[in-house]
Amino acid sequence: MSAAPTPRQSSGPGVPGASRARLVAAAVLALSFLIIYLPDLGHGFISDDHRWIHDARLETAGDVVRVFQANVGFYRPIVALTFGLDFSVWGPRAFGYALTNLALLTLNVVLLARLAARFGLPPAARLLACGIWALNVHAVNMALLWLSGRTALLAGAFGLLAMLPIAARGTRRHEPPGATRACAVAAAWALIAMLCKEEAIVLPALAAAWLARAAPPGRGRVAAAASAWPLALSAAAYAVLRMQSGAFGPVDAPPYYRLSLDPALLAVNVLSYLDRGATVAIVTAAILIVVARRRPVFEDGEWRAVVFGAWWFLGWYAVTVFLPVRSSLYALVPSMGAALIAGAVASAVARQTPQRFARTAAALVTIVVLAIPIYRSRNVRWVRPAELSTMVVDTLVEATRGDPAGGHVLLVDDAEARYDLDTAFGALLPEALAVWLGPAWTGRIADEPVAAGTGATLVFRLEGGRLVPLPR
Repeated sequence: MSAAPTPRQSSGPGVPGASRARLVAAAVLALSFLIIYLPDLGHGFISDDHRWIHDARLETAGDVVRVFQANVGFYRPIVALTFGLDFSVWGPRAFGYALTNLALLTLNVVLLARLAARFGLPPAARLLACGIWALNVHAVNMALLWLSGRTALLAGAFGLLAMLPIAARGTRRHEPPGATRACAVAAAWALIAMLCKEEAIVLPALAAAWLARAAPPGRGRVAAAASAWPLALSAAAYAVLRMQSGAFGPVDAPPYYRLSLDPALLAVNVLSYLDRGATVAIVTAAILIVVARRRPVFEDGEWRAVVFGAWWFLGWYAVTVFLPVRSSLYALVPSMGAALIAGAVASAVARQTPQRFARTAAALVTIVVLAIPIYRSRNVRWVRPAELSTMVVDTLVEATRGDPAGGHVLLVDDAEARYDLDTAFGALLPEALAVWLGPAWTGRIADEPVAAGTGATLVFRLEGGRLVPLPR
């Protein structure tokens, strides 16, 4: 006969006290997230943002078709459509675009929670997994505060939508994988994900591998993997659309986007992306295990979550790890896999040692609150260039008011500034001027005024974070 639960045991997961604790933890985490990011949202447009807005404005129905046919280097027409819709609603108000990014991140959190639920992870473990992902010190600030970071947010959301029906098939052994329309639904979402970011091309392989794992050994696994053929068709459709647009591929990409097998590059990338995508999850899982004082014993659903999370992590890095260019944004979607694994660890620990888990979870939430100033300090590198861009555009709009004839603008950069014109605009000042001043205006950024200023309609120098007019 089992002993009656003690008062300490009655506060474990699944009872009203635990539910209240989860609600409080969720509220504190959500409030902390808003304190970290809301004040810094939408301060302006940076670099690639100007090109997205310039190339994706939707004025006629034909512009939608043009977006799918245009060659802008990358082939991400769904991203372009979101910028076009934002411009139609918000015009030059960057905060509206930032709200779109915030909504997309929220959608990713909801979908990640749904995925964790498919593996049977309890609410507390789902909350922890979502918190680890949304409060990762890498990638999230870039995805939210740099408006072009929505490429990864869109790919993540549609990638999760693609894999949700596949994950569900993998958790029901009594149902033959692929016997329903799950793969067809997944294929539609997968195609949209590919049209957001190139890394999503891995989705057909992930789906096939997961379905094969869920099938009986032998020929059944081959048939199960083959049932992912709709996703292969979506990859083929993506390839056709991309080729007709003229977008660059692995052979004709710029050198920094060309795949490389250099061992030194791969070693640095592997270590860097392991850190950016998994450190927070690894540290959190390690703390849970140490405090529990026992090795977590996974149940079937928890172990499936671990395997799926590992495949997701490795799959979404399968392309970017070979690129010479390195970006924290590449870690945004893979880090979902690491967060899911940490959620599985949390589920096992909470089941085995509920009181210790509850105390540790409360301590982790407290750490997040105490770390808010650190998070805020990491936002500066995205906020300052955005504010500089806004200042430049506002100054030029005022200077050109009432002059529809157009002309040429020369901006002289400040070599001593930490955040300079090149940081704010890159090579895209002409696109920014065309958007905010009109197509009759052109311009460029120079290091010195010299003779290049001759013939310019307006000449400004960046000094002390402000634009100072110079004689022509």
